[in-house]
Amino acid sequence: MQRFRLFTIALCLLTLVRVLCAQTPHFDNPRVQENVDILLGSQDNGAKFKAIDALIALNTPEAMGGLRTYLTQPGKDPWMKQRVLLALGKHGTPEAVIAIAQFERWAESRRRSAIPFDIFAGNHPPKPDYTVTGADGKEWALVQIALQRRVNPPSIWLLSRRATGKPWEPPIFLGPLGKPEELLHQLANGTKSLAIFTRDFDHDRLPDVLEKYMGTNPNRADSDRDGIPDELDGSPLMPNRPLDEKGRIRQAAFTYLFAVSGSSRVLFQRDTIMQGHTRIDAKPTQQYRGYSGWVVPLTAADTGNYDSFGLAVIAMTPTTAKVRVDLPGHGDTLKLQKKHGHWVVVGVDMAWIS
Repeated sequence: MQRFRLFTIALCLLTLVRVLCAQTPHFDNPRVQENVDILLGSQDNGAKFKAIDALIALNTPEAMGGLRTYLTQPGKDPWMKQRVLLALGKHGTPEAVIAIAQFERWAESRRRSAIPFDIFAGNHPPKPDYTVTGADGKEWALVQIALQRRVNPPSIWLLSRRATGKPWEPPIFLGPLGKPEELLHQLANGTKSLAIFTRDFDHDRLPDVLEKYMGTNPNRADSDRDGIPDELDGSPLMPNRPLDEKGRIRQAAFTYLFAVSGSSRVLFQRDTIMQGHTRIDAKPTQQYRGYSGWVVPLTAADTGNYDSFGLAVIAMTPTTAKVRVDLPGHGDTLKLQKKHGHWVVVGVDMAWIS
């Protein structure tokens, strides 16, 4: 019996070691390994900046592969991933461009399976704004998310758990609502059914209330009729078409901005942006790939709080381009170059901040 227990423990330890080894990338060059470990670890940003520079300076396919490894790790800091993409773009060797292209393919592959719409992006939800306990001891809570200032009402999310101290169930999107506290009491005492917020008429795994928020068709599983169901379609209101050169530039800018994120929020694309006192057309004309959530047009009729952006090519030659991007609270100008047949971001200038 004792030998059997020891054998079982040894087998468990061996399995654990194999799992850890499988999750830890291995590189032959010790310097590559050291710097990739820094990027993947919990060191401060200064150490990670130096690790990126060190890998770029090594200028080997293995070092570029190390940076690609970091880019394709889920849950890593989006801002640090942008730093890596910028470093690879500036470096511009064939291996650096290949690393960027491999990241793009990895990012696009995330849309091959359905993902839940989760505004918290896998993180712990913020502290509830309002909580009610039902007669059965079940706890109900509201979380209000204000993604943009000066726009009302805020988006409302519902949390529930079996009892205080238990883990929260996955959040349920209620939409921009008035009098949310009254609704919470109705849900807690059973006078209103939660089914109205989870109903999915077209069975595309997107609740009708969410489809109304996004502007997709709750009666058709493929709103833009491009053969991709809304749950898997990153741009469910924009049919998939081949990209021209300007479209490839916009896609490269979008990848830099949003493919680095693991969020499954809805991004709303504005149809115009401002450059100085001039309004520039930024009307959505293409599908964007690589973002793990959804991208839909933002119309003047929309109300609520949004993650919104505007994106337009403002200058272009056969090998260089500038893209103006407006985001909530600030705007940037991205500089791009075409290297080895691939558009990459090589610089970022802040255009404005509020």
